[in-house]
Amino acid sequence: MQIRTTLSLASIIAAFLSADATRSFAANTKSQPNVLFIAIDDLRPELGCYGETAIHSPNIDKLASTGVVFERAYCQLAVCNPSRVSIMTGLRPDSTKVWDLATRFRHTIPDAVTLPQQFMKYGYHEVSFGKIFHNPWPDNESWSEPHAWPKKSSLWSDAAKKRHARVREKMRADGRSESQVKRMRAEATEIVDTPDHEHIE
Repeated sequence: MQIRTTLSLASIIAAFLSADATRSFAANTKSQPNVLFIAIDDLRPELGCYGETAIHSPNIDKLASTGVVFERAYCQLAVCNPSRVSIMTGLRPDSTKVWDLATRFRHTIPDAVTLPQQFMKYGYHEVSFGKIFHNPWPDNESWSEPHAWPKKSSLWSDAAKKRHARVREKMRADGRSESQVKRMRAEATEIVDTPDHEHIE
């Protein structure tokens, strides 16, 4: 007999929310703690709150000191979509049947209850901005209001936009296909002679 253990974030949250402390939350929603969940993939935890001394990150470190820092997060699959689905449903990729970038989890597990849905069940107002689930599929069932994406990027200075245009022209001159040129989104790094706290990101 094969025994399988599934650790479900939703079930953990449900257990927590069903405790006596949460009954008082239901009576007085003002006593519910605020929850800010930051999901970032493709990055290592190179921040002061993780013990990195070469990185100057006072704001995120201050935020981390007032909340919970995930110190034992493991990659379920080395691809963003299945990893995000796994985090947000509490299910392994073998359970969600999402192993690639092209599969929508609502097609394979349509009745899955996501972490934000579980919070909404207990009176939270859930708002998402940016990439939480996979880019093209925000999963409207998981949010109290429509998922927000910026209409256009305002993160690049005029000088940066001009540099991007020059890089695209050089790519064309080097014989790159137009599809490759269009995929060039922005510089991977920047070196601006300004204090760290003045960078928009």
